Amino acid sequence: MNAGWWVVLAGALLALVAAGLIWRQACGLRGRVDALGRDVSAADAEVRQAIASREGMCLIVEVADPLAVAAVHSRMAGPVSGVAPGLVRRRVYEQLRRELDEQLRERGIDARIGIHRGSD
Repeated sequence: MNAGWWVVLAGALLALVAAGLIWRQACGLRGRVDALGRDVSAADAEVRQAIASREGMCLIVEVADPLAVAAVHSRMAGPVSGVAPGLVRRRVYEQLRRELDEQLRERGIDARIGIHRGSD
């Protein structure tokens, strides 16, 4: 065998090892994602149970199109929402929570405002 074949063989072996490592990482990540999904489902059930067991009422606000809201209020939201829409949604909800909290405090209303991610 000449040197060219050894290089091809070494390259193929290296590619096989890399593919194996990538496969192992993907399997590990898939397991972690599944576990996180179960955690989120459990947390969502706990939040729903806590809301149902409370006396009184609860107001839920859902922003119909948070990416459009962000685009209107920020020049950077358009380009960023294409790359990281989850981040833009979270920022819109955080800003809305801050503004609502401030406005309610100004009116002397004691309220607890939280952001809960639901599956619905």
